[in-house]
Amino acid sequence: MSLIQGQSRPQAKILTFDGQDVADDPAAPCLWLGRRPIYLNGDYEYAAQAKCRNWQSTHPTEQALTATLPMESSAPGLLSKENTKLVACSQFCRMLCIQIAPSDS
Repeated sequence: MSLIQGQSRPQAKILTFDGQDVADDPAAPCLWLGRRPIYLNGDYEYAAQAKCRNWQSTHPTEQALTATLPMESSAPGLLSKENTKLVACSQFCRMLCIQIAPSDS
């Protein structure tokens, strides 16, 4: 699975903390990404709604950005605009946390 487009390298799996491939979990059809900048002109309410109130809200009228699992067939990568959409905070999705680490080159 490519995060954005990365077709030039072999695709790595995205794993849960317990080692399961997120693409193989039918119980979680999406990954929470959040939405919008943390603050827009200092507006805390805007920021809170953008990420489901720190992922604690289940209110159906609040939404955050998700990546669809399995990926849409037309999407070049998991985080591409073709594969992301707003979903109600009441939807069950996995949280996507990315660790940025230097390569060993």
